[in-house]
Amino acid sequence: MEKIEVERKFLLKRLTKINQPIRSQLVQHVYLSPGVRYSAYTENETTTFKKITKSIDEELARKESVEDLSEEEFLSLYFKPELRKISKIRSTYFYKDLKIEIDSFVEISLVMMEIEKVFEDKEEAEKFIKTFKDAELDLPEDIKNNILLEVTGNPEFYNYNLAKP
Repeated sequence: MEKIEVERKFLLKRLTKINQPIRSQLVQHVYLSPGVRYSAYTENETTTFKKITKSIDEELARKESVEDLSEEEFLSLYFKPELRKISKIRSTYFYKDLKIEIDSFVEISLVMMEIEKVFEDKEEAEKFIKTFKDAELDLPEDIKNNILLEVTGNPEFYNYNLAKP
């Protein structure tokens, strides 16, 4: 099922928390192209595998489709030395009506935060984008004080560009 994901992305000074995360997991991505990745999500000794395809509509919105994969399909690509890979520890929180993901990258010294909301309907997403794009975000003080830089739409901070073969 295709959904529209609206997000803003921030570089953080350090790892921070908002209460208890609802989920903490190891995330491993293998990129076939900037918009297509195979991902492994490990949480509590259980791993799930997904193929994720994202297309960029606007600076803040992406259409995303997700398909289940087998472990064999994921591993067949993971060990190909020419493909880009990246791993991170992700903590997921919900704050008000937003989903917040804080990623601490394994291979590089970097902490990023994505704030997102998912929509089924493009019209609904477009209305939200108008207020979300330049809005001062209502976040806990510890998070606000920890933001170093907004990197939404900056290709240097796309996971594909951070990933290495």
